[in-house]
Amino acid sequence: MHLAFYVDHVDEMYQKALAHGAKPFIEPGELSLGEPPLLVKNAVVYSPNGEVIEFLQEVDFDRSI
Repeated sequence: MHLAFYVDHVDEMYQKALAHGAKPFIEPGELSLGEPPLLVKNAVVYSPNGEVIEFLQEVDFDRSI
């Protein structure tokens, strides 16, 4: 199972998850999505029960100018 949550601070939530028993999967970093690229900060952990939990920093997907 993969759960994804929008959060204000990816790094903070990643560290909190690790402190509560999660295992690291993907350390906080930026993804480049689409063309032109949209940078999205995320991190991924395994919960103590084995679920994949992704933290995504809130982004504005409206690309209209």
